[in-house]
Amino acid sequence: AEVKAVPEGVAMADAWTRCVASVKAVCEYAADIGARYAVEPGPHCLVKDGATIMRLIESVDHPCLGVNYDPANVNSAGADPVADARLVASHIFHTHAKDSLRTDDGWKETVLGGGDVDFDALVRVYREAGYDGWLCIEREASDETADDLRRSRAFLADVLSRTTT
Repeated sequence: AEVKAVPEGVAMADAWTRCVASVKAVCEYAADIGARYAVEPGPHCLVKDGATIMRLIESVDHPCLGVNYDPANVNSAGADPVADARLVASHIFHTHAKDSLRTDDGWKETVLGGGDVDFDALVRVYREAGYDGWLCIEREASDETADDLRRSRAFLADVLSRTTT
């Protein structure tokens, strides 16, 4: 789940306090039912990059808390997706394989391989950290979704074949 933006009129310190308390409560419930909870960074969210992910994980301090790592969202927030993946690697529960391109007026989502994310380096970080879970292709903004998914799958298969350990 994305930890959304700070509501208007709420001080950042109060937002963090509320966020930590809420996420901690969710993690306690997750532990009770044998589940885990993964936060996803987002460019317009309170948790948007590796630093804020780690701040939340350290503040909540619960083994059920991890991250659904989305490199396009981290890139779109202005951070380096590979460096941030390295920072949070031991906390990754799940990933999105999504790409984005920073533009003069913000960012736009692209088909895999069409943006700024270095997927070869990213997959190496995942593998070095021992992550062997899903790389779920996510494509939200496209007029050609089916074709984009086919191209993204082929791109990701090629990356995986080049980055075997």
